[in-house]
Amino acid sequence: MDNDRIAALEARVELLEAAAHFPKYMTADQVCDAMQINRTKFWQLRSEGLAPPALFLGTRTMRFDRDDVLQWAASLKETA
Repeated sequence: MDNDRIAALEARVELLEAAAHFPKYMTADQVCDAMQINRTKFWQLRSEGLAPPALFLGTRTMRFDRDDVLQWAASLKETA
């Protein structure tokens, strides 16, 4: 197996391990806890269009898909 395939598999395993710790649909507070940021920062990122997309389950109920949150977190990593 070449190095690229191994790296891809390792990245996938990392995502699956992270996914096992969070519910499929997360509240804003759960996203903040997972990312270790405060609510103000999260809502600021959201207002700037820099947060994961939300699912609206009613006029006052918003959830975030765990997979979108994990993808968003991975996109914030710096590449050296």
